[in-house]
Amino acid sequence: MKRKIQKIGNSQGITLPLSLLRELGLNLYSEVEVHAENGRVILEPIPPVKPVALEGLWKGARVTEEDIARVRSEFFRPYRK
Repeated sequence: MKRKIQKIGNSQGITLPLSLLRELGLNLYSEVEVHAENGRVILEPIPPVKPVALEGLWKGARVTEEDIARVRSEFFRPYRK
């Protein structure tokens, strides 16, 4: 299938026919990995992350206020100036 590179907003890109998207199981917000290989552009679907039920995951765990404060501090450290 032949496509032209075109202007899309402030970028350039190609559009993909709906039939190709359906064949690959992709939709409007699907994520894909794009890379060059031997002079070709490779587009590979990234499988969606399935939600996991967290209920009961921490059952019986002992988390202290100090644990929460330490994790919070470590998490936000890169964002502090």
